Order: sequence, then structure tokens, then C-alpha cells
Amino acid sequence: MKLALGTVQFGVDYGISNHQGKTSLDEVKRILKYARNHNLELLDTAAAYGDSERVLGKCGINNFEIVSKLPPFPTSTTSLEVKELAEYSLKHSLEHLKLEQIYGYLLHSADDIVRLPFLYDWLQSKKEQGKIKKIGVSVYNPIQTKNIIDKFDIDLIQIPLNLFDQRFISSGTLNKLKEKGIEVHVRSVFLQGLLLMKERPDYFHNISYLFDKLEAVSTKFNLNKAAIALNFVAQLPQIDKVIVGINELAHLKQLISLLNTQLPDYPWHEFRCDDEQYINPSLWQL
Repeated sequence: MKLALGTVQFGVDYGISNHQGKTSLDEVKRILKYARNHNLELLDTAAAYGDSERVLGKCGINNFEIVSKLPPFPTSTTSLEVKELAEYSLKHSLEHLKLEQIYGYLLHSADDIVRLPFLYDWLQSKKEQGKIKKIGVSVYNPIQTKNIIDKFDIDLIQIPLNLFDQRFISSGTLNKLKEKGIEVHVRSVFLQGLLLMKERPDYFHNISYLFDKLEAVSTKFNLNKAAIALNFVAQLPQIDKVIVGINELAHLKQLISLLNTQLPDYPWHEFRCDDEQYINPSLWQL
């Protein structure tokens, strides 16, 4: 299954459209049981996601592939401190998850691999030791991505991509990733839930026409907006996994039921927005 489960909500209160807060342990267990029974194979987490890794470890996750991430390193950190922190972070991630090996281990801040290139060698050494199966980075834009894949041989990359944010498609970067044989995981498929919200912050007023267009297309083809947003990404052949963050089991059931909905032949590139202040959540001024 192309669907993968993002677990940030298991560890922290996260997301512009999240009004329910952190998911309870009992609900997490129900979610994971349902996911396992419906061939959802991969869970995405990170040391920076509060106690998400500990929560997953309490649930027993041996039947899942797990991707986690090193936390970003402050620019003031020395090389020795970075190495020590990296060792500490991987050790504790494996302990919290109760695993001997992790499927994918990424740099949460992709710029760290350029600024601190010895981290690539460190990741490779952990791969050789059998602690990590695939190494990679989590990126924010195509330019950053090109700088990395031109210099480093990575196995796995996590990118933002959705109806509004089509930079990786229009730039040709998505095709370049697949040409290099890099496994591609997509996050932000619903833009933190923004694409599905009925009422939005005034901050997004300048792109209200895109939301109106999505509403019109949804009505015209009698398609759920979530089905459109999810399958626009999931049906791209270059994509290996689509990471979706959820708060409750009902949400996961809905997404699994919507996956593989056939989309009409439509010029989806018309939803493209290149203004980063609207498509990059880290730049939102809310």
C-alpha cells in the first residue's frame, strides 16, 4: 500500500486543522491494529515528535517498517558535539521504538548534510553496522534537493508535495529522484489539513481562488476533496509512499477507503502555486 502513517500527532499537538490535540495511547493502539490488518506497512516518526517514538514502542511495531529522523543541529554545535548527539539520538530512538534496526533514518534538516558532510559518513557507517537499512534526508524544496543528490548517494528522501505545491513536479526534480533510484516519500499531501478546511485563516485570502477551484472541481465530479488531494499524489508513479498524519481511527478508515479513487482527466497543474509563503507551513504567519 502506498499509504504510510505519520505519527507526529501521537507525540505532540500538531497541525493547523488539528482541534483534537495529541492522540491517546489507546487510540494509537487501535489505529496501528487497523493499519496492520489493512496492509499499511510504514510508520513515519522522529525524535523531534515529542514522545511519539516512546508511544510507538509501547504498542509493539515489529510488523511495521519505521522511518525516523535525526533532530536538526544548531549552527553553534561543534563537529564533536554533532557526532555525540547523532549517536545519542539513534541509540535512544532504537531504544524507545524497541527495535534493533530501523528501516529509514533521515536528517530532519537536510542542510545539515551539506554543512556537516561527515554526517553522511556517519549514516553510512550505521548502515554498514546494520542499525539502519536506508539513509536519507527530509527536504523542503527542489533546489535544496539538487544540492544534496548531486553530492551524496542517498537511499530515501521525504518531500512536500500536494495539489498546491507542485514544485517537485514542475522542476523535474521528481523524475530526477526516480532516475537515481531514490525511494520517495511524500508529506504534506493535505498541506497540514489546509486543503480540506471549510474556514481558513485570513492569511490565505490571496489564494482563495485555488480553494474555490478545488470546491468547484469536487462538486463537478462528485468527488470528496480528500480523495482528490490524496490520489493526486498517490497516483503519481514516481511516489513510493504518501505519509498521512491522523488523530483518530475514523480518519484512517476514511483515507484507506478513499485511496485508489479514480481521478478524472483534468489539468491538475492549474492548482499549482509557487508562492512559498502559502505552500511552506514553516513560513506561515498565523
